[in-house]
Amino acid sequence: MELPVTDRELVMRLQKEWEAASAGGSKDSNAEGLRLVWALVHSRSTPDISRGLQLAEALVDRPDMDDTFSRELIYLRAVGKYRSKKYLEAKKQLDELLKIAPDSHQAMCLKKEVDDAIIKDGLIGVGVVGGVVGVAALIIGGLLAGGSRR
Repeated sequence: MELPVTDRELVMRLQKEWEAASAGGSKDSNAEGLRLVWALVHSRSTPDISRGLQLAEALVDRPDMDDTFSRELIYLRAVGKYRSKKYLEAKKQLDELLKIAPDSHQAMCLKKEVDDAIIKDGLIGVGVVGGVVGVAALIIGGLLAGGSRR
């Protein structure tokens, strides 16, 4: 699954649209906020992704946010966590979403990506630990061999 990537221009345009809708008290401000969150968490910029996560948190708690938007915000939080390499947090968001929307195809696909990333990270961690143990064994072996020659 390849996640889309947004550019700075789109983020800036959606930021302006959201600000205008929010300032005018428009009932579309939730929709504009959701679009901005989508653009931010799909950005290549780490600060944008962080901002998208913060905005998603603020929007999901709004009393006027309907269930469909809330579910979408949970998914977008998972995207942001995944893109930030916070795989366990992304998995938690997706598990939460799949409890309330078990047929969410996009959540199931992203969950597979998250699970694969967790496994990959685990294997890399095991490889690093194995390499450190191997080097330590060589050093100890060399010291012991050098000490027995005397």
